[in-house]
Amino acid sequence: MKEIVHPELRSLLGDPRNVDRRTFVVTSLGAGFAAAVLPVSAQTIATPADGLVAGEVKVPAKGGDMVAYRAMPTDGTRFLLNHAGEIWRAVSKAPGAEGIGGPFEDVGVVMRPGPDSLPWEGLQGTDSFFAWPVGGRWRALYGSARTETKPITHWLVGPAEAPALAGPWRRVTEDNPAPIEPLFIENPIVTELEGGGFLAVYDSQTLDGIGWAWSGDGVRWDRGQGLVIQPNAGEWSKDLRTPLGLVPEGGDRFTVFYTGFEQAPDWDRLLTEAGGPVTCAVGFAELKLER
Repeated sequence: MKEIVHPELRSLLGDPRNVDRRTFVVTSLGAGFAAAVLPVSAQTIATPADGLVAGEVKVPAKGGDMVAYRAMPTDGTRFLLNHAGEIWRAVSKAPGAEGIGGPFEDVGVVMRPGPDSLPWEGLQGTDSFFAWPVGGRWRALYGSARTETKPITHWLVGPAEAPALAGPWRRVTEDNPAPIEPLFIENPIVTELEGGGFLAVYDSQTLDGIGWAWSGDGVRWDRGQGLVIQPNAGEWSKDLRTPLGLVPEGGDRFTVFYTGFEQAPDWDRLLTEAGGPVTCAVGFAELKLER
């Protein structure tokens, strides 16, 4: 079986053949995050956290704690506090797999709003960023939205590229925004497939489902499609949201973990006020790719 594991991930996870689904879930957030910030810069840059509750959190799980990061306004009121987003590089102070739990140190900005921002980008700034290697270079999809206008007309993503994972990154003007979705796409995560091709999964407007898109070369993307992964409408998630990536299980089979609201969210309130009593959880589904 052909391994599709980048050397930087291998250095963090060890032999990928020994990584089962539980190990992947427990370690993948930190490992992927740490891999995305190499190499380490000698310069330390502090990220202001004024008006924020921010920091690492650990979620107890069988087989080990899952590591996450949270940042939220201290007063829980203004949605427009989510503005002028920047994508930062951070590196753990501990080497190898021991560094998954941090502590982390900010070392530089990968992408931010500026003179090279495109017309579709808006007040939200750069709100997501996922990179993958292809053809000796690196590609990424970054997100933004014009949150300065109400109603908000779109959340989109566009391509960026760099000679190395550490950058420098630049926006690609061709097919930007990406033609995957015309109105709403958030947090795409790209997986290179055994046998060729690339598959992106993302948050979409698909009821009880996620979005997915195919690329033959990792550069040009087909129009996205919806995939229902909660066959019984609203079975546990009243608003199914972000897929957290694909876990290869062999034979073109994958496990996808995803987030969802346990109560129907009031989006008008969420986008303008404190939000209300809503809770979220994580579910998973098993998928098979049909070529």
